[in-house]
Amino acid sequence: MDLRFLASREFSLVQQFAAHFVHTGMIARSLICAAEALEAAGNRANDSDVSPIELYEAARRALMVHDDEILARAGQYWYITPADFPSRRLGLEVPHNHVVDAATSFIILGRKFRDIRLGSLGVSLTRPWLHELAMLERGDLPHPWYYYPFGSDSFKGVVRDSPVSEREVTGVQRGEDSSHAIMRVRALLEWQAIDPQLVGGKTLKLVALAFRKNYMTSKSGLATLRWLPAAPNDRSDKARLGHADTYSGAWGALHRWDPRMKRRINLMAYSHPPQRVFGATVLSAAEIVAMNAELPTNASYD
Repeated sequence: MDLRFLASREFSLVQQFAAHFVHTGMIARSLICAAEALEAAGNRANDSDVSPIELYEAARRALMVHDDEILARAGQYWYITPADFPSRRLGLEVPHNHVVDAATSFIILGRKFRDIRLGSLGVSLTRPWLHELAMLERGDLPHPWYYYPFGSDSFKGVVRDSPVSEREVTGVQRGEDSSHAIMRVRALLEWQAIDPQLVGGKTLKLVALAFRKNYMTSKSGLATLRWLPAAPNDRSDKARLGHADTYSGAWGALHRWDPRMKRRINLMAYSHPPQRVFGATVLSAAEIVAMNAELPTNASYD
């Protein structure tokens, strides 16, 4: 990062004890988007100080920092919280939303570098949520929005010998709040665009229906989003209704598989204009514009 804009003086740096995997995934995904934009620009990008391949390489290096955090069980890969991370649930599986951008990035990088290992890792990381969607379709789950992978140690809880600070960890079976769930639906749409055999239209129809059923509601006659899914064990959190309305645009792309989505997302955007503008609201606004203009919002597809 170019820090020449800062005034000249001494600055104190605080040590970062562990990189947060969700942020690394988002950064890697952004680097890939920038690389693709430069490639699409062709000769117009000649003045850029960085090349697309340098951005792809930076994304790959960032993801590789977390190699020690990956867990493999019966051929299934997932990431865990490092034992030195300054938070609870150390050494247990991280939530779905922490992994989805990394999964997308691995799939794209695997194709870009013709690296079967990277691509296979990315596909493997998609399976836990896709498995939960299949369970929903069979009627084995009430909703597909669990925060932690269904059946994982984070979901069930675990008793263990180490670390000493966490001998007994209670399982967390709550649903995903609607602000985090948008990361998952963005990723799902990208997986479908990259490989329709990985995620088919039937799955996207199911997700759109699950969204309308579990998150959509109304308050004082206006469309709004629940903070948590509407299932027997997940509170609707009425006190937080409306907090996710101003960054709901990601769901709009599902209108290609559920025509009712466009009207609902537009109605919500009209009824709840953002009170504050920040990154998530800008992105959501762009996604709503793209929905109405029938433009794809996924950056990586053939």
